Amino acid sequence: MKTNLRFLMSGFLEQNRGSLLLVPFVLPGLVCVVRAWREWASALLFAGLLMAVISISIPQVRYAHVLIPFWIVLVAAGAGWLLERVGARRMLALPVTVVLLVALGDEARLAAHEARDTGGVWTPSANYCALEAQAAADFIQKHTLPSQAVFAPETFHYALLLDRNAIQIPFDEDALLQLARRYDVRYMVITARDLHTRLPQWEDHLPAWAELVDVVSAPAVPRPAANPHYSHVSEVRVYRLTTG
Repeated sequence: MKTNLRFLMSGFLEQNRGSLLLVPFVLPGLVCVVRAWREWASALLFAGLLMAVISISIPQVRYAHVLIPFWIVLVAAGAGWLLERVGARRMLALPVTVVLLVALGDEARLAAHEARDTGGVWTPSANYCALEAQAAADFIQKHTLPSQAVFAPETFHYALLLDRNAIQIPFDEDALLQLARRYDVRYMVITARDLHTRLPQWEDHLPAWAELVDVVSAPAVPRPAANPHYSHVSEVRVYRLTTG
C-alpha cells in the first residue's frame, strides 16, 4: 500500500501540476487549511479514504483526479490570504494579481496543449483500457453467456465493453484460482502489460488449468479514427480457465 500511495502521489503531481506559478499560492493555502482544520475535516477525511481505497484496489492516478478541486481551492485560499494581507497597498497587491493572472493564462495554455495532444498515454481521443477491452469483446461474447463473469485487469471498461460481469484480476495466482472456482469464471482477459505486473510467472509457464486461446497483437488493436497512430496499447490475451 505504501508503494502504491507513493506512486499515486508522484503521478498525480506530475500529471496535474499545471502552472508552477500556482505553487506559491498553495503554500499559504495549506496554512489556512491547517489553521481551520475542523472546517476541512470532512474534506480531508474524504481525500484520505479515497487515496487509501485506490492504493489497495486499483492504483491508477486517474481515479484520484477527483481531488483536483482541492488543489484549486488551495490556490484560491492562498491567493485570498495574500491579498488580504497586503490590503489596500496597491503596489504590493499588483504583483500578486499579475502572477495569478499569468499563472491562470499558463493553465489555459497547458490545458489547450493537452486537449490537442494525440501522443500521450491519456488523450481526449484515445484510452488504452477501452481500446484493449474492445479488442477482446468479440471473442468473449462468442464464448460466454451474458450471465457469466470474466476476469479483467480493471472492471469498469471491461464490464461495459465486453457486456459481461467483470472481476478484478488479483495479484496472486492462488487467489485467482479460488475466485475462478467460487464464481465459475472460465475466461480471463489480460494485456501483456498487466500480465507482467500481476502474473509474471505466466509469461514463461502456465498452470495446468489455464490455456491461452486468443491473442490480439498490439498493432491489431483497433484505434479510433481521431487518433489512428495511438501507440500506447498492449497485446491482449484471452485465457480459458478449467478449474472445476
